[in-house]
Amino acid sequence: MTANINEAIQKIKQVGPSNTRVVPMPGESVLHGNCQIEIRSGGVWQAVVTGLTQRMAEDLVAQAVNRVICG
Repeated sequence: MTANINEAIQKIKQVGPSNTRVVPMPGESVLHGNCQIEIRSGGVWQAVVTGLTQRMAEDLVAQAVNRVICG
């Protein structure tokens, strides 16, 4: 499990958006429970960040996969 958000962002960048998902944590409600971010690496889904609200998790994934071009 990754506790460091920056490390999680790097892992998400490595696998890309098609290999990243936000899912409810085990035993949590889809609507009101905590979520986790999982990445697929080597054909297996593994959690990289847990205990986030769905909004926070989705924002973190968006931050990791969006590339901003400055110029």
